[in-house]
Amino acid sequence: MRICQACLAQLRQIFSLRLLACGVVFALGQVLGAMGAFQFQEPSAMYFLEISLGSGLTYLTFFVVPAIPFSMSLAEDWDEHAVSYWTVRSGPGAYTFSKLFSAAASGFFTVLLGLLLFLVAVSGLTSDYGVNEDCSSVYVYLFMEGKVFLGWTMLFLHYALSGAIIGMFGMFCTIFFHNPFVALAAPLSAFLLLTRLLNGLIADHNSIFWPYTWITAIHLVDSPYRAFGEKLLVTLILCAFMSLAGVFYMKRRIRRA
Repeated sequence: MRICQACLAQLRQIFSLRLLACGVVFALGQVLGAMGAFQFQEPSAMYFLEISLGSGLTYLTFFVVPAIPFSMSLAEDWDEHAVSYWTVRSGPGAYTFSKLFSAAASGFFTVLLGLLLFLVAVSGLTSDYGVNEDCSSVYVYLFMEGKVFLGWTMLFLHYALSGAIIGMFGMFCTIFFHNPFVALAAPLSAFLLLTRLLNGLIADHNSIFWPYTWITAIHLVDSPYRAFGEKLLVTLILCAFMSLAGVFYMKRRIRRA
């Protein structure tokens, strides 16, 4: 019951003008990244999205923007000396989990809103919501079967899960380092370091084990349903690990305070 109450208290804070602004910034960044699609005659909305996801602006939109709306709030609570109040009221475990869960939800909705706004923006440039022959995502199979709405839904949810990972990871890092800027810098820094460390160990960069397929890329499989299921599983595993480690460390820190 305490966990539910703590989560509800934190979730009420995520739907704000900050989240809306971040969704707009995300969409704007993806639109700017899609400018290369103009070299293709009559590009589809899917082609615009794939071009934008291949641009360098994804380092901003996927690795930084999802952490802005809420991931800095724990560090802000530390600065305002509000952590002791919330841990007494909810318990250190419930408070920490609610923060992590809400950060994941904030990142999820930031990316989802940004992608929806991106689709609205490119609708003024194309009326084709299907696929071109140059589109390569596994979700193309759904479009080819005529399941356009399902295809867009699963694709957007796939990337929204990336936002959940980044949002929670930014919050997770502030449990150890009480600085709001850590929430923004840590996700990109950690993933760049992780890919460098794994570069010689994982030969297949299109597999689910390659870090970028957890965030900005889609791993290669033979079914869109399998792709989404594996992405969901990876997201749950990463979030579960961060939740357990974060709660354990916070309880230990509060106990020793």
